[in-house]
Amino acid sequence: MKMNTLSGCAMRRCLSSLACVLGLAAAALPAQAGLLQGSVTVGLFSPGGVTTDGGANIIPFTGPYTDTVSVADGIHANDGAGGFVDTSIGSYMLPGEFISFNGASDISLRVAAGSQVDQGTLDPLDDVLSTGYLDLLADMARYEFSGLSIAGKLITGVTVSGSGFASPANLGSLVHFNALTPGNLSIDLASMLFTPDIRGALFAGGNLDINFTTCDVGTPGCGRVINPMPEPASLALVLIALAGASAVRRRTARPAR
Repeated sequence: MKMNTLSGCAMRRCLSSLACVLGLAAAALPAQAGLLQGSVTVGLFSPGGVTTDGGANIIPFTGPYTDTVSVADGIHANDGAGGFVDTSIGSYMLPGEFISFNGASDISLRVAAGSQVDQGTLDPLDDVLSTGYLDLLADMARYEFSGLSIAGKLITGVTVSGSGFASPANLGSLVHFNALTPGNLSIDLASMLFTPDIRGALFAGGNLDINFTTCDVGTPGCGRVINPMPEPASLALVLIALAGASAVRRRTARPAR
């Protein structure tokens, strides 16, 4: 098939020649303080390749792609619109896709439908729409962020909201954050499914908004991470140590003969 001769980027774009209007569909959200500072490094990974048809045809992913950008610039599709600076990730984005910082949310992104599977009902509203990015076993298709920082604050958690998604029901499950590495987070891409648009797949996609919870650096408890349940091996060592300490106490408490 001629489709198989296209690059992964062209495959994703073939559904979206008119999709630059997608960015206009972002839902209005409560304003957040613009606190992220400096530059952020963003990586795009799709270890299982990319597809436009749910995986029937898979094109190898030529990445990963990595960009370090200022929080003022963010990353936008390199589609010649808006006068944005071209980036490696932007060259792989569909028209209308973007990652921005310090806007309505601390991190906002638009992800367009890059894969469409017809369910045979002749109703486009029954189609399954996804990003087109594919996992490879446990290696997830994802965006990775590092270097996230807020002056005088420590990032302690995230809250997630969005629109345009058919799945997952809990959008928070798409975002992975570990308080032990507060400058990093990742966003799953392959598990996103989008709500079909009556105008067609070109208009489908999701808007994801991430806001940070923080504490003031230097205040009591800020930066303290408590693991409520020790790992089994660690717990076993603790129990052995406690048993040993108890045995010593019993021996030393016995009267001399």
